[in-house]
Amino acid sequence: MRYFVIGDYTSGTGPANATRALLSAMPKETLSQSFKNRILRLIELYIKIPKADICFLSGHSKQNLHALRIAARHKKPVFFWMHGCVEHENAINRCPDEDMNRVERRVLEECDRILAVSESFEAWLKDNYPRYAGKIGCLSNGIFFDEPVSKKSPAKRDGACRLVSSGGGMPRKRIAVICRAVEKLNLEGFECSLKVYGEKGADSQLIEGAPFTQVMGAVGSEAFFTGLEESDIYIQNSCFETFGLAPLEALTRGCSLLLSKNIGALGVFSSDSITEGDLINDTEDADEIAQRIRELWEKPNHDRLLGAIDQKNHSWSAVWRNLSKLGDEYIKA
Repeated sequence: MRYFVIGDYTSGTGPANATRALLSAMPKETLSQSFKNRILRLIELYIKIPKADICFLSGHSKQNLHALRIAARHKKPVFFWMHGCVEHENAINRCPDEDMNRVERRVLEECDRILAVSESFEAWLKDNYPRYAGKIGCLSNGIFFDEPVSKKSPAKRDGACRLVSSGGGMPRKRIAVICRAVEKLNLEGFECSLKVYGEKGADSQLIEGAPFTQVMGAVGSEAFFTGLEESDIYIQNSCFETFGLAPLEALTRGCSLLLSKNIGALGVFSSDSITEGDLINDTEDADEIAQRIRELWEKPNHDRLLGAIDQKNHSWSAVWRNLSKLGDEYIKA
């Protein structure tokens, strides 16, 4: 079965990193896009789609519409690997874009299979897009196990608690609520600092105004990893998160994790390994977050969670095996 992977795998975004990792696990005869120029990429669609057995769209892009049209002409099935829901996420982030919404709706309507990047996102899609439930499945993200695991010493109990989060000013990440929790802790005499990575967004002004916050902006991978290694606890307080690679990167860099129950990446841990103290139940509750930070400062969860990752079923080789199985089942049906 020959696949043609259509999508960005060079830019360094989360979906691009996932696409690149999946490609590295796929057979050598797998087709992918070689050019960055839009015209040349369109030409590639005309040349390579007829050579493929299955077209595999990874992530949101206007070129997906061209791929669907050409694939239909050649009677090629199209799988859509859905890393996020732009219509829902843009609404949360207070930056709606009807043009992006239109593209996403057409892809959902016309593709043959919709593959969510986590089981929790699959369930959400079936609840919110019931008309497509019959073609919605899951192809979970893999994990980058080749990242070095930090051997840094445990946090010093007589120093300040160094917190880190990513997502910039994006309201979906609810970092402004983390700021309220940190402010509460500092007023109570529990000294904390917070580093925030990512692009500006609607909540940036609130975050930047906090005296205990360092706003690092959007940085490259190495600078981000350095920031993680300098921190004690990584917090992901997202109200909606289809997967989330950053917490796993933080874990490999020596951080304990505090995650909202909405994080799709929770699915990579063994089912009995997550405790109440690892989770944020209410992403708007600064008091709950403050309490969890205190608990993790006294009892880090890094070693426990690192050992609880289901590596066998979440390697990129396993992702490819799952995709290959899904493709075979679809063709045979």
